[in-house]
Amino acid sequence: MKKHIPVLKKESIEFLAIKEGGTYVDCTLGEGGHSLAIVEQLKKGTLLALDIDSKHIEDFTKGTQEIKNVRIYARNANFSNLERVIEETGIEKVDGILFDLGWSMDQLDRMEGLSYLNKDAELDMRLDMTYGIMAKDLLNGLGAKELEKLFTEYADIRGSNLKKLVEGIKIERKRKLFTKVDDLNKLIDKTFRFDNAREKSKRMGMFSKVYQALRIAVNNEMYNLKLAFQDLQKVMNVNGRVCIITFHSGEEAILKSFFNGNSKFREIAKEVRPTVEELLENLSSRSAKLFCYEFIG
Repeated sequence: MKKHIPVLKKESIEFLAIKEGGTYVDCTLGEGGHSLAIVEQLKKGTLLALDIDSKHIEDFTKGTQEIKNVRIYARNANFSNLERVIEETGIEKVDGILFDLGWSMDQLDRMEGLSYLNKDAELDMRLDMTYGIMAKDLLNGLGAKELEKLFTEYADIRGSNLKKLVEGIKIERKRKLFTKVDDLNKLIDKTFRFDNAREKSKRMGMFSKVYQALRIAVNNEMYNLKLAFQDLQKVMNVNGRVCIITFHSGEEAILKSFFNGNSKFREIAKEVRPTVEELLENLSSRSAKLFCYEFIG
C-alpha cells in the first residue's frame, strides 16, 4: 500500500497562521499529517480532530498518547455536525479550521469498493455503514437523467463521454446488475475502448472520475460540506481562519457559493496549487487547490 502524503501541508499550515496556545479543528483527520503539523506549531493549546473513519481516530489517538503539552481530542464524527461536536468537547470558539476534501491512500486500499484497483470488492463505497445506499444501488437504480446529473456535478464528465457512459450503464444493467468493482471496470473499458498504451492516461482519468462521483454521492459529501460551512461563523473567533483543500469543481462551487460576497469572511488565499516539487513527490496532489478565508465577524 502506498504511503499517504498530506497535500499542500506547508501552505495550509502557513495560511492558518497558527497561534501558540490557540484552538484548532482538523475536520478531515485522515492519517494525521495535517493534524500533527498543527500540533507542532501549537506547542501548547488545543486540537480537535474529526473523522468519519473510526480506524483513523483509533490510530491517531494511539500515536499521540505521548504528546502532553497540547490538548488533543479525536472524535469519530462527520464534519456536518461541526458545531455540535465542538460544543460536546467543551470548546467555546476556535482560531482555525482545516478541511482536506481528498481521500487517504489507506481508505482507497481498505474500504470496500472505493478504488477501481480492488476488482473483487463489492461496489459499496460507504464510509459510514449507517448509510443505506451503496454505489451498486445507484448504478442499478438511477434513471438516465439522475445518472447524468451525478457524473456531471461530481466528476465533470460531459458531452459525448457522459452520454456514452450513461447509455453503457443502462444497457449493461439490463444484462447483469452491477455488484463488484470489476463489473464497473469492464463497463468503462467496453464503453470507451481504452485498448492501447497511448490511451492509458485517458483510461486512468475516466476510472478516477467515475469512482469519484459515486463516492461523493454515496457519502453525501456535498450536502455535508454545506452543513459544515453553515456552522463556521458560529464556532470561530474573530480573525480565525478556515483553510479548504478542494479536488474538483463541485467542491469549489459550494465553497464559492458560501464565501463569495459573504461579508463575514475575507479572502486570504485563492486557488493555491501544489509546487513542482510536491507534484514530483505526490502526483495525486495534481488537482488540489487551497482556499483560505478569515472570519472578520
